[in-house]
Amino acid sequence: MKEQANGISDSSGLPVAMIEPVGGHSGAHYYDFGLCHGLQAAGCHVSLYTCDETADPSIPGLRFYPIFHRIFGPGGKWLQAIRYIAGALSTAKRATDSGELVCHFQVFNSLFRDLTVILAVKLFGRKLVITVHDVDHLAGSQTGIKKRISGWTYRLAEQLIVHNRISMTELEGIGVPSSAIHVIPHGHYLDSIRALPPQAEARSSFGIAAPAKVVLFFGQIKDVKGLDILIEAIPA
Repeated sequence: MKEQANGISDSSGLPVAMIEPVGGHSGAHYYDFGLCHGLQAAGCHVSLYTCDETADPSIPGLRFYPIFHRIFGPGGKWLQAIRYIAGALSTAKRATDSGELVCHFQVFNSLFRDLTVILAVKLFGRKLVITVHDVDHLAGSQTGIKKRISGWTYRLAEQLIVHNRISMTELEGIGVPSSAIHVIPHGHYLDSIRALPPQAEARSSFGIAAPAKVVLFFGQIKDVKGLDILIEAIPA
């Protein structure tokens, strides 16, 4: 287990455990690193707990724990679930042993995985702040018992963060008090952008002809993202 903690000299800052298991598996680490930078700039001492597919960002002062082992890929869903539970419990215990009173967790609407981490954090008596990315799967797809469980899950947190007022309204609609919800606009990724090649060179590297029109679909391919609508619209 590698730990990066260079540059910490002031013990007065709030110790925060940043828990985000997806990490480098599907690009969430860029968001994580930016958030860790922001918390550090606010005077917090931050530890990042993530999956073993995330490369150490070598951020000065950041404690880095790739503690969720082999939770993606081969091995079967049940084995992955066991590893995920083990990672959640190990994370909560290490955060407790390190005196990290506040745990920050990000919810992407994977109910079992979300509950695993949230219950582990509460079991160890930590304060919980949740950033909710997809309140209702982006398309209001939750109904009945799943929606009630989601509302109960969110109410376990002391505070919640959303990126827009629509998400805040959705949380209020499933019983989360307004006083616990904070709207903080999504940040940028400018710090992650490397030097870009000239347009002609970029087109050549992808085998795209100079006069061809290019449409960039940015994000994960999910039904709710509407990629099918984009493809249908291109001829028009």
